[in-house]
Amino acid sequence: MTRPAPTALIPSSSACPLIRAATGAVVEPLAGAPFAEQPERIARRRLVLAASGLPLLALPGLAGATGSTALPLTPRQSEGPFYPQQSFFAARSDLDADLLQVTGSAALARGTPMALSGRVLNTRGEPVGGALVEIWQCDAGGTYLYTAQTLRQGDPGFQGFGRTVTDAQGRYAFRTLRPVPYGGRVPHVHVKVALTERDIRRDLLTTQVYLRGDDLSGDFVIRSAPAALRDRLIASVQTTAAEVRASWDIVVAI
Repeated sequence: MTRPAPTALIPSSSACPLIRAATGAVVEPLAGAPFAEQPERIARRRLVLAASGLPLLALPGLAGATGSTALPLTPRQSEGPFYPQQSFFAARSDLDADLLQVTGSAALARGTPMALSGRVLNTRGEPVGGALVEIWQCDAGGTYLYTAQTLRQGDPGFQGFGRTVTDAQGRYAFRTLRPVPYGGRVPHVHVKVALTERDIRRDLLTTQVYLRGDDLSGDFVIRSAPAALRDRLIASVQTTAAEVRASWDIVVAI
C-alpha cells in the first residue's frame, strides 16, 4: 500500500494537461491567488493561448470559464500549520488514498471510517482528469501526523495524509476517518489540488471541507469564506451502519 495502484478510478499515469506543455510558455497555476483575482488570471491565460496560435478549446476548462454559466469556484481556505513536513515524508512512504491502515501496521485506524469522494471540475462543469488531490487531517484523538515526532505520538494505525489522481471523469476517492473537533475547530479535512506532484506547492486550490449537519456557526475559518459560497465547502453526508459517506465536488480555475 505504498502508492495507489492503478484502478478504474485512479489512472496509472499522473500526466496532466499542463498549459506550458501545449504553448511553450510557463503560466503558473494560480499560486496563492486570492479568490477575487482568479478570473483575471484566467483571462491572462487566454492571452497566452491566443498568442501561441492554439485554439482556446485545445485545453480543458478555459473556454467560457468566465461566462454567465460558469460554476462558482470552490473558495480557498487556510492551509494551516500541519501540512506534512519533510521529516514526515522521510519516515512514511505510505501515501495512498486509504488512510485507515498503514503499511507495516496490523492495527486499523481508531475512529469512525469515512469514504470521501467527488469530482474535480472546471468552471464550465467539465471534469479535470489527471489532477493530483491530497488530503490531511488529525487522528481520532485530535493529533496531526505531520512530522516524524507526531507520527510517534499519534495513532499508529492512521496514515494522516493521502493523495490520489483523478480519473478521466474527474473523480477522486479516499478512505479516511470522519474528522473530529479539536482546539476550537469544528471537524474538517484539509484538501489541496494541483496539476502534478511537482506543482503541489503552486497549487490550483488549497481549502478545507466540512460535513453537512455539523454545527459550523462558531468556526472562524469557514466564516472567512464569502457567505454566499460557504455551502461550496460543505460535503453532503450519508451515514450507514459501516461508515460515513461524504460527497463533495471541487471547482478549480484552469
